[in-house]
Amino acid sequence: PMTAVQARRFAGLSDIGRIRATNQDSWGAYPQQSLFIVADGVACSTDGALAAALVVELLPTYVSRHL
Repeated sequence: PMTAVQARRFAGLSDIGRIRATNQDSWGAYPQQSLFIVADGVACSTDGALAAALVVELLPTYVSRHL
């Protein structure tokens, strides 16, 4: 069987849009787990940015332990 190493390239960009004053979105890339995360902030919450950041921070550990 032939084996090959494939390089993956990725990028992320988030835009504030036209309505909101702040951007609460967050993203993360964990290619070693084949995991790419986009977390949309909770627009009407003052903690939307925190919620999105926590998902990006904690989800890779959850996936590695439970999936």
